[in-house]
Amino acid sequence: MVVFIILTSALSVAVKSENAESRKDSISAREEFRIEMGKRQDALKELFRNDKNLAHNFGIVLIICLGILLSGVYFLTSYITDKIRGKERLPRTLDTPEALWSIGDVFKAVIFFIFFHRVFSAVVYVLQSLAAKDLIDLRLDMAASTLIMDVMIFLFVLRVVKFRYKQGLDALGLSFKDIVLNIRAGLYLYVAFLPVLAVILLGVLSLARLFDYVPPIQPVHELIFKEHRPAAILLISFLIALIGPFIEEVFFRGFLYSAFKKKAGILCAVLLSSFLFAFLHGNFLGFVPIMFLGVLLAYLRERTGSLVPSIAVHVVHNSVLAVMMFFVRELTSNVL
Repeated sequence: MVVFIILTSALSVAVKSENAESRKDSISAREEFRIEMGKRQDALKELFRNDKNLAHNFGIVLIICLGILLSGVYFLTSYITDKIRGKERLPRTLDTPEALWSIGDVFKAVIFFIFFHRVFSAVVYVLQSLAAKDLIDLRLDMAASTLIMDVMIFLFVLRVVKFRYKQGLDALGLSFKDIVLNIRAGLYLYVAFLPVLAVILLGVLSLARLFDYVPPIQPVHELIFKEHRPAAILLISFLIALIGPFIEEVFFRGFLYSAFKKKAGILCAVLLSSFLFAFLHGNFLGFVPIMFLGVLLAYLRERTGSLVPSIAVHVVHNSVLAVMMFFVRELTSNVL
């Protein structure tokens, strides 16, 4: 698997370095993305100017969002104050046994995931080279392959934990014990963290605007803004809002975090798992916000012992982002 990954990576770099057309396509795609986003922003402004009801409803939504942020400031202040006083608001709901798996097992899981991702990319490239583009539905294939790879990595983790080391799912933090209490604890700290996340996001966006940085088109943009088939949209929504968050939490905060914690301690495990979580998302513009979100999710895992709070936060976070993107798409659908 490692040899295959190295060979395909080298081949990909060689093809891109020699193919001036692909570089032009990448630059062109970024420029098209910039133009598209500009058109959508202009369309939204025009809609709000011409549709008073829409502007009124949007104003109500903004007030609600502001109220949530102010509630977050209050929750965060209360949480920090209680921590200083020695009071812990997050209950310890699950005492997980020490993970028996190692960082080596995590590395094998990563290799396993990259290998099958490379295999899929190679198949698509070969089919495109053979002029079989009509046989390929890139957006649907992207969603389907993501679902398949998510399921495969989950099964790999289960095989290592349950069959190789004979541990239960509670070693990953997966348990129905006190599920309502765990969800409530996760959402409480998520709301408390929202003002921090908002400040970080605004700072990153301001820097990007200052340096006129245009990010490359993310796969999620293609899936949400370009896809119109109901079945495909349902699959995409399911992946973004449920399957993706669940699998990512099992891997990053259940499997990877536990191995790092055993080897390097809590602080290193929180920082390393959060860094890798942000890095593997492949989003330069969103790296810092995603890493801070990863820190929050790892903190929830450590404090409660359960994976349920971080799963709940991840599901809510992704669902809100997906709804916002679908909302913008529908409002600006007549523009592009």
